[in-house]
Amino acid sequence: MGKCPLCGAEDSLIVLSGEQARDRVKCEKCGQEQSTSWGEFMRAEERRGNKLVVVEVSNWGLQVELFVLGTKTVEIPHRRLIAEVLNAALMLRFGLEVCFAAEGGVQGFLTDGPVELRNLYDKLGLSESEYRDSKASIRILRWYEKLLRLLFEDDLKFGRRRYGRAAILKLSGEPKDTSDALILLWVALARQESKVFANLVFQELKEMEKSLLGMKRFLAGLSDEDISRTFVPPPGMKELFGEA
Repeated sequence: MGKCPLCGAEDSLIVLSGEQARDRVKCEKCGQEQSTSWGEFMRAEERRGNKLVVVEVSNWGLQVELFVLGTKTVEIPHRRLIAEVLNAALMLRFGLEVCFAAEGGVQGFLTDGPVELRNLYDKLGLSESEYRDSKASIRILRWYEKLLRLLFEDDLKFGRRRYGRAAILKLSGEPKDTSDALILLWVALARQESKVFANLVFQELKEMEKSLLGMKRFLAGLSDEDISRTFVPPPGMKELFGEA
């Protein structure tokens, strides 16, 4: 994410991989390729006042995660909302259920293996926590990876409307931008599957809000506030340690 120093195009820089490329940076707009590695290039541009941010979706087979490099603190706007929508999409697409672990996520038993994909604590992503030989988890994570790439790496388009790369990262985390985040999530789902599918995912989320079990909050994992509300001290805890 950022401006090409040669042609001024926004979000047009990509990192080339491979032995000959040596992780150099190329602009997809003007075609110019930098002579240094991406790390050296970023540091040089930052000294010139051109702040660049590296965004990468990685698939390790049984774990898919989003990296946002180039910032001191990774703050993904509407992170919980993104996790809720993407995990609800997995439930609908693959017939999964909510995982009631503290991290939250999705789980189920499919013909090609059991699944227990939990949210990562410090990143946006999912990891298979129990079934390391599950072919189902690998298959589901490939689909999930493609969806993350639509949101954070690809030049997102729908019809005549172009949203650009990683548009959701450019939103603020304030409630006023929630509607824009929802639009981008809907577009990514529609591109991945169909408009009908996108509508069904959002309908599923509305139904989950009515659940007496609080199912929706487990999609993104329990927050610190959720944990403090649900934790019941064992007998004698107050006498030993006093009130919290």
